[in-house]
Amino acid sequence: HRFKSTMEPNGDKLLERAVSDFLIRVRTLEENLPLIESEKALDCSVENLESGNYDNDGDSEEEKENSAKSAEGKSISDARDLLRIIRQQVCLEDDEKHQVVKMKLLIDTPFLKSALYHIPRLRPDAIDHIEKIWNTALKSLKFVKHIAEYFRRNPEIVVLLLKRLKNPKIALSHGRILMEAVKHKTVLFLILNSALVWRIFEIIQNKGTVYTTQQQLFEIFRVMLTRESTGNKKVVARFLKKKYTQFFLKFNELLNSSYVVKRQSFKLLSEILQEALNFKVMLKYIGIPGNLQICINSMLQKDPKAKGIRFEAFHVFKFYVANPNKPQHIVDLLLKNRDPLLGALDHMATNDGIDYGKELPLLRRKLIKL
Repeated sequence: HRFKSTMEPNGDKLLERAVSDFLIRVRTLEENLPLIESEKALDCSVENLESGNYDNDGDSEEEKENSAKSAEGKSISDARDLLRIIRQQVCLEDDEKHQVVKMKLLIDTPFLKSALYHIPRLRPDAIDHIEKIWNTALKSLKFVKHIAEYFRRNPEIVVLLLKRLKNPKIALSHGRILMEAVKHKTVLFLILNSALVWRIFEIIQNKGTVYTTQQQLFEIFRVMLTRESTGNKKVVARFLKKKYTQFFLKFNELLNSSYVVKRQSFKLLSEILQEALNFKVMLKYIGIPGNLQICINSMLQKDPKAKGIRFEAFHVFKFYVANPNKPQHIVDLLLKNRDPLLGALDHMATNDGIDYGKELPLLRRKLIKL
């Protein structure tokens, strides 16, 4: 009510008061808020992230929520109205310079972390406000350096975003924020050079992870590993060279998983292998018979429902066949499976209802001449 009655032209002052009041509203929960004060923050230095020590943040989400229920009701209800005002002031600002000034105000306070932390206690409309505010900050080209510094100071935000993906009720909103965040080189570097990258594999394979979250995680992986940005591509190329064995060991586990996971994994793998900066990694991967055998097994699946897997596996299989310098053990394995593979290619061409263009006939001829 106070804000409705004081809508003066000076938007910066209005935003400043809204942010201040939001933090006051959630202060009743401060003891349950490890992201606000440095002495209560998650111990998330890069060293601890590398060792995987990012899971011990005190009480569980459920315990924290139960302990705060009596105090949070009115504060969070009021906070929802304040979030609406903040979103209007920041996201609907037409003047780019004013928007940068306003966003700088949010970053200079604990607002962004605090709002993100309290998402489980808020209603859908309030969560939508927070998501739009975060994504406005992450998408602004004028704010790249500020965002980079913000994540350097607060790496625990990435930990929180990943942990919340296990909660189906709020996973989508956190996933969308994380997807925009990993487009930033700083966040990408933080994830790839810590144990957080392995956490993504774990969440995908977790039996409790719902379909929509798995799909979203693969999209996040795709943005991380194949984004059209020279700086990001170089970070990914160095990571794959350095962590080749561990990465592809875990990736091959995805290729032997459920239908959805297997299909998405083959699709992502083909995109990783065709990147020019990953050329040496690609040659190393397609030179290992075990990797080829996984691909052959998927190509030879006869289940009509598996045509999606066959399609994606085909786009990895072509790397093996088209390689002009195949190691002898790869040639031997292809020759051993040539007849069933030719049968599978014929079946795919006539029965799957998918247009493979000129690639399938070309691969078939190369197999025959092998």
